[in-house]
Amino acid sequence: MPNGVFSTVIKNIKEFKSLGGKCSLGIVLIIDKKNISHLYDMAKMYYDLGVNSIKISPCIVSNEAKITNEYHEDMYDNAKVQIQG
Repeated sequence: MPNGVFSTVIKNIKEFKSLGGKCSLGIVLIIDKKNISHLYDMAKMYYDLGVNSIKISPCIVSNEAKITNEYHEDMYDNAKVQIQG
């Protein structure tokens, strides 16, 4: 992601939530080996910004489910602990 894009996304979330309204805001967190250790912190940050729902999904590393499952296998317990956290 180019520099500044994440800050823009955060700013847009804040501005959207400041409008009030009846719309719910949901996001999707795509989890991989680079960001799994920050799952709880990311989810908390988005909830603190007023996001109404968060879907946590594994990144897809292959068209073969077995390969993707193997990639994520050692992350499942870590994710469960953070989600329940």
